[in-house]
Amino acid sequence: MSPMYYSVNLMYRSERGDSQSPLWEERIILVSAIDEDEAKDKAEKHARENESEFTAADGVNIKWVFY
Repeated sequence: MSPMYYSVNLMYRSERGDSQSPLWEERIILVSAIDEDEAKDKAEKHARENESEFTAADGVNIKWVFY
């Protein structure tokens, strides 16, 4: 069976070190996989590897987490 391309929707939510409401980010990526299960596994791995954490200019710690 040859690989196919799957469109995957990834959602990230910000976690802040203050009381402000979280922000959301949506990413749509293409994944090459043999079947839907492999596509899901690859997409989740990609999403986890692209979580990030930083300190904003105002000194608040912000973390983007795969949701």
